Amino acid sequence: MNRVMLLEALKVRQTEDLKDLLMPTVPKKDKPSELRPVEIFKGKLPDRKSETEKAPYIVNSVLNSNFYRNPGEEPTSLVTVRSTLCVYNPNNEEGVLMILNLLERLRISYTKNPILDNTFEMLFDEEHPIQDLVYPDETMPFFMADQVTVWSLPPVEREVRPWL
Repeated sequence: MNRVMLLEALKVRQTEDLKDLLMPTVPKKDKPSELRPVEIFKGKLPDRKSETEKAPYIVNSVLNSNFYRNPGEEPTSLVTVRSTLCVYNPNNEEGVLMILNLLERLRISYTKNPILDNTFEMLFDEEHPIQDLVYPDETMPFFMADQVTVWSLPPVEREVRPWL
């Protein structure tokens, strides 16, 4: 199992968790704002102008990975994922509450069931907390936050003969 598969499993889970949460989109010249579910992206947004045009969205990206093996133990693979959330709302108070609501929905989902795709497990302890950062910048009508989580990947088995 690899990091790309983790990002895909996160996308599936978040899409399911947030499907009933409809949020306003950015109005276009000839089209008013409409309500739709959050769109989920892996790695990056498709292009630079998507930062404002695609809201509401989440971008899941790998921040870092740690792979190690302690003597006599199974190999360990840990991946830190940053989920960047963005919503659009012309009302300052509503925008902040929308971003907090997204963070809460994800946090509750992960803590209720920290397993993705029967393969990846979110670590949730003092050493690996869920970390939320709501951007303090004045970016209205866009509101952003990051949620950082740590996931365990299944071990990779050695193919070396034991006597070597």
